[in-house]
Amino acid sequence: MPSWVSQKFLSSEFTAKLRERFGVSRIRDLSLKLGNFNVQEYNMNSLVSSITAEINRRAKDNPDDELDLRKQMIQAIWNLYSSSSEKVKLREEITCILPTCSNKFDSAKNLYMGKEYSGGKILDYLYAHIDSSLFVANVKMLGFSEATKEIEDFLFWLGVNNAPKYTEMRFHRGDFLNYVMTSLSYPAKFE
Repeated sequence: MPSWVSQKFLSSEFTAKLRERFGVSRIRDLSLKLGNFNVQEYNMNSLVSSITAEINRRAKDNPDDELDLRKQMIQAIWNLYSSSSEKVKLREEITCILPTCSNKFDSAKNLYMGKEYSGGKILDYLYAHIDSSLFVANVKMLGFSEATKEIEDFLFWLGVNNAPKYTEMRFHRGDFLNYVMTSLSYPAKFE
């Protein structure tokens, strides 16, 4: 973990000695015994939350360094993600701010994979003409060398969309809607 992450880890050797000393077999039981020392069980969600919170604070204090800070965040979370065999779902309240194709920053949940990613070619075709800031930045800008399936899975895990969002909208059926619908010539073209 980078030095700027406030959470620290107990070594496996020290953990084994503590489990033996307290006579517990599960890590969860050990963390309960050490609760007064603010020792918590390893949890991917709490680590990602801690990393994103620290980077958000640093980016607010140093907006000129935001891209480099976001790259550090992505690499730190990637290291956690790629070293874990079990991919837990990120909690909804965790928001990872990522660079976009238009050199801005937005929540991963608001972004789509673009043409640089195998899963993003159709999305690029659908949305690129609307707003280029809807797409997550290319892999090089994120600090990776190439777009692999693992990187795409990681971005999806962070919340980047790999399919169009479905939003159901209900319209009030009234005079204005009827007027608009009857005045359209089909097939309708909107430019």
